[in-house]
Amino acid sequence: MGHYKSNLRDIEFNLFEVNDISSYLGQGPFAAMDSDTARMILREVERLATGTFSDSFVDADRTELELVDGTVALPESMKRLPES
Repeated sequence: MGHYKSNLRDIEFNLFEVNDISSYLGQGPFAAMDSDTARMILREVERLATGTFSDSFVDADRTELELVDGTVALPESMKRLPES
């Protein structure tokens, strides 16, 4: 586990209670989304950010990206991340 700590409860509070996104879910471009699905997606993103990706954050924060022959050169720790 890396150094990143999330506050999922704070994110959910701001989205659902302060900004009332529930009133947008289930209609228009969000027709396929309900509150339970949105919360499940937030939990999964938190899991990825604090687990799978967190080890590369320190290196990525401290290593400047370079453009080499039209391609961005990434730090080695980011290259080791799983693609899925």
